[in-house]
Amino acid sequence: AAAAEEAEAAARAADEARLAEISSGRALARRARLDELQATHLSRLRHEAAEAAGAAAEDAAEDAEAEAEAEEGLVRAVVVAVVRRAVFGAREAAVEARLAAAASLSAAAELAANEHRLARGVFS
Repeated sequence: AAAAEEAEAAARAADEARLAEISSGRALARRARLDELQATHLSRLRHEAAEAAGAAAEDAAEDAEAEAEAEEGLVRAVVVAVVRRAVFGAREAAVEARLAAAASLSAAAELAANEHRLARGVFS
């Protein structure tokens, strides 16, 4: 009877050891699955972060290009304004020169007329 009890206790101990081993294996498998899920999730997050960084870099490049085009447009507008002002100034100076020449011609004609009158009066 004692041997039967010992055999039964040994069988129970062996069963408990197998159950503990199975339970431990399940826990390890569960832990491995959780680790795998976490690794997959982290990989997906890294991929999304890389895509977001690429999109942000692309947006920044487009913004820089648009800013450069705007600056170029502003420079062109300033150059056009300066050229227009120079042309306007040149036209204004030409008009003033023509007015001065006309006034000078008018004064010369008046002077010649006066001299002619004087000459007629002196010689008549």
